[in-house]
This record gives sequence, C-alpha cells and structure tokens, in this order.
Amino acid sequence: MSAEYNWKLLPETGWEPLESFTTGDSTPKFVSAEQSVDRILIRYFWDPERRDARAHMRMGQHAQGPPGHVHGGCLASILDELMGLAAWRNELAVVARELTIRYRKPTPLWTELVGHAWIERVEGRNAWIRGHIANPDGTVYVESEGVFTDIGGDRFRELAAGAREVRAQQ
Repeated sequence: MSAEYNWKLLPETGWEPLESFTTGDSTPKFVSAEQSVDRILIRYFWDPERRDARAHMRMGQHAQGPPGHVHGGCLASILDELMGLAAWRNELAVVARELTIRYRKPTPLWTELVGHAWIERVEGRNAWIRGHIANPDGTVYVESEGVFTDIGGDRFRELAAGAREVRAQQ
C-alpha cells in the first residue's frame, strides 16, 4: 500500500467521533458497512456545538464511475446517509422524502474528502437538510438538499422488526 492509505480519518477539533452510525437498528448501513480502501473509507463525526454531522472519507477503485472519479450514485448515497445522520443525532427518526444532488465538479478517487450536513429548518414532521462533499481546502464537488420526514421512533422500530422477520425467513 502506498502512503496515501495511511490516512487516519481523524476529526477536527471539537468533533466527536461516532464509532457506529445507528438508527436504532443494528443492521449495517448501506454506505458505511464493509469498508475497504478499494471501495469506501468513511468515518462519521458529530459537532455538538453546531449540532451538525461531518464525515471524513476517501473512495477507491470500486467506487469509480467515470475513469479516475467517484460514481455519482456513490456520492448521492453518502450524502443521503450523512444528512440522515444529522437528523437522527437531532432526535428526528427520519426517512428521505426528496433528495436533490448537484454535481459541481468531478470528484477524484483516492482523495481526502470532507462531508458536512446540517438541518436548515423543521416544520411539523418535515426537516429540510443540506449537505456537501468537498476537499479540505473547501472546493465543493457535490451539494445536496432534501426533505426528510420524521416517521417517529415507534414506526421505525416497526419497520426494523418487519425487516428482522423477513431476514429470519430467508
């Protein structure tokens, strides 16, 4: 492995590392499960002062879309998970209702990237959340905004129980 693989995914000052991203269900998440240097390395953080979610990440060859660059679907999935994390850490049991992704520049593979997601506003059961993925110098590669609906913890637990039943039958 080259020196670039020694990157530690360390937090900025004041960020709290989140060793596992959980929404009350122990099932590994789509993006953050089974990490590898060839696919996705991602580590989530929480900024308790600003109450927003952060991530340090790097994508390898198995996350490739255009040659040498990250697949757009991979970036959308990361932003969806990061935005959901911002909501969950603010005690909103949300699912995505609408997600808009704007690709500003091709996102290079093997590059240190920083993600950021925050809640813009909450009205009733809906939370408007924004996010982006950039390099550490602030160059934004992809931006997102979405509406996430709070289905409540009880409904989420019902969904989790149903998923466990289906898995047990397999």
